[in-house]
Amino acid sequence: MDGHTLSVTDAARLLDLQRAAQRKEGLPPARVRIDRLYQLEDMVRKRADSIADAISADFGNRSRFETDLLETMVLVSAIRHARKNVKWWMQPSYREVGINFWPGSAWVRPEPLGVVGIVSPWNYPLQLALSPLVDAIAGGNRVIIKPSEQTPNFCDLLHRAISETFGEDEIAVVLGGPQVAAEF
Repeated sequence: MDGHTLSVTDAARLLDLQRAAQRKEGLPPARVRIDRLYQLEDMVRKRADSIADAISADFGNRSRFETDLLETMVLVSAIRHARKNVKWWMQPSYREVGINFWPGSAWVRPEPLGVVGIVSPWNYPLQLALSPLVDAIAGGNRVIIKPSEQTPNFCDLLHRAISETFGEDEIAVVLGGPQVAAEF
């Protein structure tokens, strides 16, 4: 895991890289968000056995059934729900205005924050790292994930899987302990 630990310089580089990509590409359209969600689901499904093995190793023999039921299935369900609804979620929602402001109109237009950081706990490492990722992707954000150092096998697998699936200007994983979390 030490080969992937984050330094202050690395954190700044990732943040600058993702911010620059967000500025250059603008608000990602629904198609891009949906494509990223398909990529995420494909990544998880292809590695489901490896993920369960890594989590089991980190927990000292955790049930594969528990990982499949409470992590993988929950995550895949969230991905599919987000894919189905992302276009609707992107639509502006109109609001009533007080009579004092007539004939004006008002609406809320959902927009990405830009770059989102996710710090996830150890107890359900897959679900608690990637469920917020699903929401961030659906919201049109780029993401840097810092998983718990208490699950080193899972962290290494997640780092490799995300690196192989997404560009680091879209989604990146940083590894390390409390010092890294503080820098993150």
